[in-house]
Amino acid sequence: MGWITTVTVMVVAADDSADHGPRAEGARESSVTKPVAALFVAVALLSACGTRSAAGTRSTPTTSVAPTVATAQQVIDEFRRSGLPVDGEADTTGKDCATVDCVQAVSTSTVLVRSFRTPGQAETYGQGTGAFQIVTVVLTFTGSATPQQQHRYEAAAARVVH
Repeated sequence: MGWITTVTVMVVAADDSADHGPRAEGARESSVTKPVAALFVAVALLSACGTRSAAGTRSTPTTSVAPTVATAQQVIDEFRRSGLPVDGEADTTGKDCATVDCVQAVSTSTVLVRSFRTPGQAETYGQGTGAFQIVTVVLTFTGSATPQQQHRYEAAAARVVH
C-alpha cells in the first residue's frame, strides 16, 4: 500500500508598502521573498510525488507500472530476430495449455514457450520444473540445449518481456 502525502503550506509575505488589514490569529510576518516562497512550495510539492511502501522505503513512480505481457509467439519472433534457432516451430496451445491454463504455447526443437495471464500463474507453473520464468512467460528447454544456449534464449525473452 502506498502512502499519500498531503502538504499544506501557508506563507505570509511581508509587504511594508501597505497594510492589508488585520492578520489572522497566529499569523506572523515573514521576511521570505516571493521567489524563495515559491521555491519552498515547489520543493514541498515535488517531495510528495513519491510513494512509501509498507516497509517505509521511498520509491519514485515510474512510467511503466505494469510489466509488459508478451505472447509466446512474440518471444519466438524475438528468438528469430536474435539469430537463435527456431527449428520445428509449432503452435501447441491446444496440447500444452489444456492442463496448465496458459494463454499460448509455441514449441521448437530447442524450447517450449508458454505465456500466462499473470506473473503469478507463470510462477506457479514454473516452480519446481527447472523452467525459466520471466514475468508471464515460461521457457522449458529440451535436453539438447546447452547452458550457454539457454542463457541466449533467456536474454532474448527478457528483451520482449520486461
